[in-house]
Amino acid sequence: MSKPCNECGLPIDFRREDGRWVPIDADGQPHYLTCKSERARDMRVRRGQEPGVYPVSPSAIRAYLDCPAAFKRRYIDRQPEEKGPAAQLGIAMHQHIEARLKGEKPPPPVVPLELARDWRIMRDCFEYQLDNGQWDLRDASIEDRLKWTWQDGAMQVEMVVVIDYWRYNDGYPVVTDWKSGWEAEHQDAALFEISTPAALRKSVQGQANLLVVSKQVDIEGGRFQEVHFRYGGEIVGVDLELDDLAAFEDILRAHVGVMLRDTEYLPNPFCRVCPVGAHPTVRYPVVIADGGEVVIQPPRTSEEARELAEYTSAARRIASAGTAALKPWCAANGPVGPFAHVEHRSRVLAPYVLHTDPETGEEERLVSVKETIRILEEQGWDDLLPELIVADGTKLRGVLGSKKKYVSLAAALEPLLAEEHYTKFEERASADEAPAPAADAAPQLSLLENES
Repeated sequence: MSKPCNECGLPIDFRREDGRWVPIDADGQPHYLTCKSERARDMRVRRGQEPGVYPVSPSAIRAYLDCPAAFKRRYIDRQPEEKGPAAQLGIAMHQHIEARLKGEKPPPPVVPLELARDWRIMRDCFEYQLDNGQWDLRDASIEDRLKWTWQDGAMQVEMVVVIDYWRYNDGYPVVTDWKSGWEAEHQDAALFEISTPAALRKSVQGQANLLVVSKQVDIEGGRFQEVHFRYGGEIVGVDLELDDLAAFEDILRAHVGVMLRDTEYLPNPFCRVCPVGAHPTVRYPVVIADGGEVVIQPPRTSEEARELAEYTSAARRIASAGTAALKPWCAANGPVGPFAHVEHRSRVLAPYVLHTDPETGEEERLVSVKETIRILEEQGWDDLLPELIVADGTKLRGVLGSKKKYVSLAAALEPLLAEEHYTKFEERASADEAPAPAADAAPQLSLLENES
C-alpha cells in the first residue's frame, strides 16, 4: 500500500534491500532520485546523480591527487571499501564526542577487541580535556556541514566540508579536526602520525575548511588545528592569512576543473592508497638469476630511473601486504623462513601508581599519565611532554640515563614505569635465528601502550 513521503508528499512504497526497507516510487526506482526534499537532493549530489552539479570534498580531492584510479573506484564507481581499525576507532571517537557535547549518552564503541586499550586512551584524553573546559559549545559548532558552490563551464561545482568543531572567534575562526587516523594504517601500536605545523600549512582539508568558512562569514584569517587524543590530546595548529586562502582557492578551482574533465582516471604508478594489485606499475626492471639472485641494472637514463622507482615503490607495498598475510599463519603454525613472532620487553608508563600519603599513611591510586604531567609541570619540564610520549622512547632513554641535566626528573619518573612483555611479528636477520626476547629493547614512555 502506498503512503505519502513525509518530506515531499509524493506516494511511495517500500522494498526490502540488504536487510532494510528502502522507499521506492511507483516505477520501482529509489524514491530519493525524484524526492524534492533537501536531504534527497544532497544524497543525489553526493552520488553524482543531480544533473548539472559536480560534487567535491577535501577527501575526494585528496584521493584524486593521490591516485585518479582510487578516486574513480571510491567516488564514481562507489565500490565499498572495508573500514580498517583506524577508521573504526575514528568513527567511535567522533560518536562519543558528539554525544558527550550534546549531553547525550554515548553509544557503545564498536572497535576491534584488540584496540580496547587504544579506545580507552583516546576517550580518557577527551574526557580530561572536557573536564578542564577545552570543548565549550558557546559560540561553537560541532559536526557542521558547510557548502560552497561555483560555476565551471556548464557545471555547478558544489563543495561540502564537514567540520568536527569550529569557533567563529570574532572574525578569526578556529577550525579543529579531531584526529582519528581515518586513512592511517594500523601497524603494531602506531595508529597515528602527528602532523607538524609545516604539514598542516599544506593540508588540503585544513585550507579547504577555512576557505569554505570564509564563504559563509567575514573573516580576517583563521587557524586550523588537529587534536591527537591518542597522543595525550596534543594540539598542533597553523594560522592562515586571507592571501593564503585566496591562492589556495585559485589552485583548488584549477584542480577541480581537471577532475571534472578527466575521463580516463589513469592510475598513479607511485600510488600508496590503492590495494596492492588493484593496478599494476608500468614496468618491472628486474631480473631473477638462476641462483635466485636479484639483478637490478643501475639506471642510466631518467626513464630507467623512473621505472626503477616505480618498481621499488610497488615492491615495498607488496612486501607489506605479504607480511600482513603471513602474520596470522605464523601465529598458528610457527616461524616461516625469516618471519616469526618475537618476544620483546620494554619499560612503559604504568596505567596507575600507588602513592602513600606521608601524613596519613593512606594509599591512593593515581593515574600515571596525570602524575607524569604534574611532575613535568612541577619541575618546569612541561615542554618535554610532546617528546616523551612518542613511541620510540628516544627522549626517555636520554632522561633516564642522564647524569646531570635530567637527574631529578629521571628519579621522579622511575616509579611510574613498569616492565611490559609483548610479542612483535617481524622479519629476523636470519631464518636460522631463534625467536628470543630482545634484552636491549628501548625503554618507552608512551601513551600508545598504556591506559590514561
